[in-house]
Amino acid sequence: MPRQPAVAEQLAATLRGQIAAGQPPPGTWLPSLAALAEQHQVAQSTVTRALRLLAVAGLLDLVEGRGARVRGAVDPAGNWDGSAVEVPGLPGEPYTRGDTVALAAGVDLAARLGVAVGTVVPAWQGSRGQLLDVVEEPGELLTIATVPDLAGRVALDGGPRALAAALVAAGLSLRWEDTISGWAPSPEERARLDLDRAPVPPVLVWRRGYDGAGRVVLVVRRLVRTDRVPLVYQYG
Repeated sequence: MPRQPAVAEQLAATLRGQIAAGQPPPGTWLPSLAALAEQHQVAQSTVTRALRLLAVAGLLDLVEGRGARVRGAVDPAGNWDGSAVEVPGLPGEPYTRGDTVALAAGVDLAARLGVAVGTVVPAWQGSRGQLLDVVEEPGELLTIATVPDLAGRVALDGGPRALAAALVAAGLSLRWEDTISGWAPSPEERARLDLDRAPVPPVLVWRRGYDGAGRVVLVVRRLVRTDRVPLVYQYG
């Protein structure tokens, strides 16, 4: 029999898929713990764990005494331009490596973009860091993805450095929302960021860009090694 945390992760994945498909839609209150437990044939404590995982992922709001509500594409926060902020005074020279890809959206990305799991979306994937004596010290892994109907409008080939200019060129003025959480990296992520030598765990940042109609049209995923790349926000 699967251990309870594993069952909670499976339930969270199921609910992520439903949210990504718009069922239930944003703003909807989920059924009670008892109803969800009966529907999915699991214990109520498993449902609680699954809902907390989805809340950490930024997909649900948990309201004490009321329940869980699907987070909607309204009331985004922040008015920065969404571009990466260069941090002065870091050792070495900054570098960016990456390329454009046609990416099949996984559960987490699909939920944040509002597309079905498996939808192929335009994306850029790569890394940023510092070059020290010809040795690359990676600081973050990035994925930038747009909704399919922006294919050809937003040029992603310039990566994070050119993102703001690409949005302006496409005639888009977006508002931004960041969800920041801890993250258990995969073995590949651990190797690429050299996390065995990191003094602190990495931080996961999901950034969503909303258009004037309140629709999410662009998502940035950043897995950041903060001892090498400080998180800096500029407001104006």
